[in-house]
Amino acid sequence: MNNLKKVLVIEDEAPFRKRITRILALEGFQTLEASNGREGVKIALSNLPDVIISDITMPEMDGYEVCKHLRSDPSTALIPFIFLTALSNKTEIRQGMRLGADDYLIKPFDLQELITAVTTRLERNQQFTRRIDDQVEVFRSYVSTTIPHEFRTPLTSIMGFAELLHSEYDTIDPEQAREMLNYIIKGGKNLSRLVENFLLHSWLFSDGPETRAVEEAPPQASSELIREVAVKIAESHERGDDVSVKVEPAVLCLGESHLRKIIEELMDNACRFSEKNSAITLTAGLSDGAYRILISDEGRGMKANDIAAIGPFKQFDRLVYEQQGLGLGLAIVRRLTETNAGSFELESSVGEGTTAKIILCRQEEQ
Repeated sequence: MNNLKKVLVIEDEAPFRKRITRILALEGFQTLEASNGREGVKIALSNLPDVIISDITMPEMDGYEVCKHLRSDPSTALIPFIFLTALSNKTEIRQGMRLGADDYLIKPFDLQELITAVTTRLERNQQFTRRIDDQVEVFRSYVSTTIPHEFRTPLTSIMGFAELLHSEYDTIDPEQAREMLNYIIKGGKNLSRLVENFLLHSWLFSDGPETRAVEEAPPQASSELIREVAVKIAESHERGDDVSVKVEPAVLCLGESHLRKIIEELMDNACRFSEKNSAITLTAGLSDGAYRILISDEGRGMKANDIAAIGPFKQFDRLVYEQQGLGLGLAIVRRLTETNAGSFELESSVGEGTTAKIILCRQEEQ
């Protein structure tokens, strides 16, 4: 099996091209050659080299077009790309870098410069590949363990109490039955939310058409909706007395279901990650021409690196704290605000609490 790294050299000057490929072959690389840009693109797509070295000024298709074309194709987008050029103009160099070039070799260059450029780009690409593989493995492990557990937990509660009601129907008194039904309803709501968030995440983060679908009927009274959702979530956590809500009315540029989901997720986090009898405040109103929603708690807070790492299926300190959910809430909130021309920000201090800030545009500003 051939494990030699493949290097494609695209250069219209045959003697110079042969010199480069000869040097690379002596250093243990497998070499491919192309005498113009169009041929180079064809060879790259069919052979998938590990590194591409390309001249800029060539007939039929110049180096910039080659780079642009290969960067737009998923199969070649991540292959390290090195330009050969006699140009030392910074504008030319910046243009190549904007197109996705990884490095430059300015003619004339010596043997060591060529080898160093190729090996450095290979090493960096391998490091990048290892990081991606590590992230994929973490994600795979999470999906295979956490997601089934999170779906099974409420389902187990539902099935357990339903089977008990069925088998003991004749002997259970009404009060016990009502208590069991409450557990079934609670488990059903938790399961429904998990499914809803999973499907919403799949839609929001899909590679399909633009997800910023403007809903037909934006809320006519945002203040009423925000207050209603905030109180409902607080009461579901038995935190009704802990929450204070102060909201100014406005008609916003996102639809009712999107606004409802944003408030639900942020209020749910505030309730789950702060102690009962500690304060949770929600304020919303106009400021500097935008509508700002702030939800603050006095909970355990988040570290700066955790805030920076917010993303789908991401939970923090799960091994330290018992917590339920798929880790989709904050990622969904961020995506919903951004796809509706808004912004989302978290400010937090460990042991002191967290403030979620949502900035949205008003309907009349569109």
